[in-house]
Amino acid sequence: MKKSLRMKKSLRLLAITAAFGLLPSVSWACTATGEVTRVVVFGPVTTFSVRPSLPPGGPSSTFTTVNPAISNAALTAQSSHMRVSVNSLSTSCAATNGNVAAGVATVIITAP
Repeated sequence: MKKSLRMKKSLRLLAITAAFGLLPSVSWACTATGEVTRVVVFGPVTTFSVRPSLPPGGPSSTFTTVNPAISNAALTAQSSHMRVSVNSLSTSCAATNGNVAAGVATVIITAP
């Protein structure tokens, strides 16, 4: 009985893993992880900068958004000194003058 239950759980886990493996993958061109250092809200547009944790003194990435949920998450992360990971679909992530123009933020994940 225990063996049958264990086998069912294993097969269920395998099926779930296979289903997630078949989902289309998303390739993020620009990803920044660190602390939100600056947020500017001007009308519906929010611009915010993320300073990386590593390497220290690395270039900040600047993102823009018109999504109120991303704007609120950036403001909360800045005021709470939370670490974030931000993704954008920008075609390049090149640094100029110590700053990365990372494009439009599509996802922001906050962590204490």
